[in-house]
This record gives sequence, structure tokens and C-alpha cells, in this order.
Amino acid sequence: EFVTGQVNMKKSFSPATQFLLLYHLQINSLDDIPFGKIASLLLEYSLMTVNRSAKELENNGFCNIEGNKLKKIRFSKFGIDLWNAALPFLTSPIKRKYYLNEFPHFDAMIKSGDTALSHYSSLNEGSLKYFAVSGRNFINKRNEYNFSPTPFGGSFCIEVWKYNPALLNIKNVVDPLSLYLCYKDDSDERVQNSLQQILGYVKW
Repeated sequence: EFVTGQVNMKKSFSPATQFLLLYHLQINSLDDIPFGKIASLLLEYSLMTVNRSAKELENNGFCNIEGNKLKKIRFSKFGIDLWNAALPFLTSPIKRKYYLNEFPHFDAMIKSGDTALSHYSSLNEGSLKYFAVSGRNFINKRNEYNFSPTPFGGSFCIEVWKYNPALLNIKNVVDPLSLYLCYKDDSDERVQNSLQQILGYVKW
């Protein structure tokens, strides 16, 4: 998968690497923390995945991997500088969207889309309510409730994400940086203004 609009077509980060970076920027610094501890913090990713993500970050100049037995990440950029440098490698977390007419009772359902945008900015919330769930959670609930989502039309929009939005959520709203990535290619001027407001929520 390639990011368009880049002069030297950069390959986008894997979902796990993107998650690790967003966790580091918004939840807890992962700088100088052993890989094993990172795996226990990130909950859904194994030591092998953390290892692979760290190499992906190192290969693209975002960090150095230090240590032999106890490997650690040492980031080369920080805060908003790290975010701006990583932006060309980051993609929308949304894998697919489904629509429902009845309220979906999911355990880890986090406000997303325009619903979250109105939380972080002055943009008004539309009538359609947006929620984000991980792919695993969506499949589990689909089997449990046997509901029939449609690819269009409904009162609720369920975004199935490439990583678990519940692990980055702030007060049941998707994290600001993931939300930014959902909308970064939107040409609506009001949305672009909202994205600048969103960045103000991040404690760089």
C-alpha cells in the first residue's frame, strides 16, 4: 500500500507500527522502554510484533534500537516534530464502514467520525452517529447479535478499524491523531479547520 502525493512514494506503516507510534505520542512515552514491557502495555501485540514495528521505525529513521538482550527504542524525534515527520507514512485506520438502523451494543464502542469531530472542534454533529470498533470486536459482536449491517444508509455508522480504537480512546472518543488521519484527505475547508483544532488537544 502506498501513500499518494509523495514524490518518493513512501510505503505506509503497518497498523501495528502506526498504533505503537500513536500510543507513544498520546498515551505513554515508549522511549527507552524494553520491548517486553511495550508488548505488555500495548495489550494486543506480541513481542515479535513490537520487534517488527521497532525495525520498521528504525529503517525509516525514526528511532534507534539499543541493547542486545533487553532491546529498547530510542526515538530520534519528539512530539509534534515526530508526528509531522511520520505523517506521510500514516494512513486512515478505517478498514470498512457499515450502517445500522438500531443502536449497536458493543462493549468497546468509541465515538468516531463526525460525532468525534464535533467533540474536538466547533464543527456541528450531523444526525448520523459514528462509532469505531476493532475488527475482532466487530466479528465477535456480529456473531453474538446476528445483526445485518448494510454498506449504506442507516442512523448509525460503524467504522471497523485496523487497530483497536478502545486502547487509545480518551473519554469514549477516538484519539485525536487517529481521527485526524481519518479526515486528512477530506477537501472540505471546514473539516480541514477542525483538524487544526484537533491537534490542539494533543499534549506534545
